[in-house]
Amino acid sequence: MKAGRGDGTKAGMVVSAAEMRAMEAAAVAAGIPEAVLMDEAGAGAAVVVQQFCPEAGVALVYAGKGHNGGDAFVLAGHLVEACLLYTSPSPRDRQK
Repeated sequence: MKAGRGDGTKAGMVVSAAEMRAMEAAAVAAGIPEAVLMDEAGAGAAVVVQQFCPEAGVALVYAGKGHNGGDAFVLAGHLVEACLLYTSPSPRDRQK
């Protein structure tokens, strides 16, 4: 585990998948709801995207199954709220 800022905080950490699973399990065991963890992950990713792409535009968000997919949808939601991502109906929605 490597802290990115060097000030003892967890911001900017690079961790393995196993380390992240362990940290998430510890947080849930401590009473933090998974939805809160998911929102924090999506919000943090949105901050990074905004650093690289400060102007509104189009992005393609790939969202798989499970919690990582949920994180991706939360990320997209934060970008929409910041007016940095425009959405359009999915092809499935257009067929209705």
